[in-house]
Amino acid sequence: MYEHACVYESFRELEAQGHEVTFLEPGRKGYISEEDLVKAIRDDTALIAIMHVNNETGAINDIAALSRAAKKVKKDVLFFSDGVQGYLKVPFDMRDSEVDYYTASAHKIHGLKGTGALFFRNGTPLKAYIHGGGQERNLRSGTENTFGIYAFYKAAKDFSEHFDEYTSHMRELRDHLDELLRKETDYVRVTPDNCAPHILNVYFNGMRGEVLLHLLEREGIYIATGSACSSKKGNSRVHGSIGLTREMSECVVRISFSHLNTLAETEETALKIHEALSKFQHFIRR
Repeated sequence: MYEHACVYESFRELEAQGHEVTFLEPGRKGYISEEDLVKAIRDDTALIAIMHVNNETGAINDIAALSRAAKKVKKDVLFFSDGVQGYLKVPFDMRDSEVDYYTASAHKIHGLKGTGALFFRNGTPLKAYIHGGGQERNLRSGTENTFGIYAFYKAAKDFSEHFDEYTSHMRELRDHLDELLRKETDYVRVTPDNCAPHILNVYFNGMRGEVLLHLLEREGIYIATGSACSSKKGNSRVHGSIGLTREMSECVVRISFSHLNTLAETEETALKIHEALSKFQHFIRR
């Protein structure tokens, strides 16, 4: 219930095909615990999927520890992690873990949309899903997007070389906005303490997230009510998995940061949120 739609719906499809799937929920703590994972592993468990960073709340799952714990219980179980929100935002060395597959997306680090990467261990099973010319080690046939691949490389190189600088800056902006918003009435931070530096998930009682989103949009400030892939599907599965009610979920917004954002932009965002709340909070409560 906690994973991004691309993973969640894939497992729902496996379930429809007759496979047994166990869905773990993080609860209020916001992350998957080793204890819950170990309890869920059965003798016939073949694959575990746990995202590195939750795309809505920013909560970090310790996938290095989780993968090691899983392999202690069942040595041959395969471990996949969706690393789209965590890649080069949160420290992680795949070689110092038991993670078998890890995915990343270029646009999250200012590469081009439509390009990504799959990291996998030698010897782990992997079959081609597009057949033909045998490109990309016979795993994904088709003409390669050379420009997109090179742009991804340049973006990854830049982030790697400036990791401490970029993550510290994003964390500073997020924490500063959090501090400013705490002065508002009915402000609740959903993002847990153990979180990625670039995501702040919050809600204001009495102010629907969609309304706040459009009010800020008029000011040239863009936030989200959830993940981009689920924005039109109503109540968030993730919010439900961490114990938020439907009414709370309707008021949640996600504010994401880039190393290109500034302190002045953060303070302007806090000011515009304050103005929106002053005019419309509770007045629009259903």
